[in-house]
Amino acid sequence: MSIDDLLNQPLAPVRDDGFSVHVVRRLRAGEQRMRWVMWSLLAVGFLPVLAVLPFVDMGLQLSPHAVKFLNSQIAPPVAVLFTLFVWKARFSRL
Repeated sequence: MSIDDLLNQPLAPVRDDGFSVHVVRRLRAGEQRMRWVMWSLLAVGFLPVLAVLPFVDMGLQLSPHAVKFLNSQIAPPVAVLFTLFVWKARFSRL
């Protein structure tokens, strides 16, 4: 009997006692949690924009230090690192 013949034989059925159903339910619950976290993070990230919009017409004045920081090369990487830190802490518990 060759290796090809052995590999072509069907395997005997294996009882999983609901293991597959449990795994699928757990995956779906994890995806649902991730979906909620993603939408929550988007909402939290967009809330400051909504909070500032009414003041735009009043001529919102930022301090020179805030303007210098926001226009620097360091502000976007700091925001990305903060976001990754928050996400890592949240998703490491899944």
